[in-house]
Amino acid sequence: MITLTTILQTKDYNLFKNASINRDVNLYHVKRLEESFSKKYLLSPIIVNKRMEIIDGQHRFEAARNLGLPINFFICESYDFNEIQMLNAQNKSWVKNDYLKAYCDDGRPDYLLVKKFCEMFPVFSLRTSLSILGYLTNNDTRDFVNGKLKSRSFEEGSFKVKNWERSLKHARMIIELSVYFPEITKNAVTLAILPVFNLTVYDHKRMLNKFELYGSSLLSLCATQSKYREMFEHIYNYHTSKKVNLRFEQSLK
Repeated sequence: MITLTTILQTKDYNLFKNASINRDVNLYHVKRLEESFSKKYLLSPIIVNKRMEIIDGQHRFEAARNLGLPINFFICESYDFNEIQMLNAQNKSWVKNDYLKAYCDDGRPDYLLVKKFCEMFPVFSLRTSLSILGYLTNNDTRDFVNGKLKSRSFEEGSFKVKNWERSLKHARMIIELSVYFPEITKNAVTLAILPVFNLTVYDHKRMLNKFELYGSSLLSLCATQSKYREMFEHIYNYHTSKKVNLRFEQSLK
């Protein structure tokens, strides 16, 4: 048996620095650690390099500092950028379902609505459900960009359901169309059809009828959302004298 390194302990929190390339600290994760440390503070040292930059354990550091607990650490002098990347890859990351459960346990209303929506429409992945629930029209505030979540709002606990009733309506419309084109429940295709639903010129009964009559010959997988929008416009106008533009911004419902 050999000693590889020595575990040190201090309450001088100013000794430590955050490595600029490390992951952002998730405040909810810190809160959960604080609750755990308050019950029993187990020996789980953080890793720092010769510059006292935290290589691994920034959440444990924040939790311990908030509680006034000593920081247990050891120094790996040669650790730097590559080692941070390797440690981040090796550590199990929280996925969106982990954040959903955590924020629901915390009683956050919008996350409880997300959970309810997922239970109501299990055909959608969580990612697709968030696209539907957070979808923007021109009248909504800008938490999303081009229909996609901006930054890490869901993970950070700031996700907002834009319009519950509209989301339910859209989900049911997508499910109706999925009878003839199952791929429409996938996130990329859902993001392509959502802007179409909000156009004042859009008639869902007409689209549903065209899917039923011509879906098997006109619907296929596409490489981009714009190609899906083009395909939806084509089938919507197929064998129809009155052509409607579904691909460009128009007045919204």
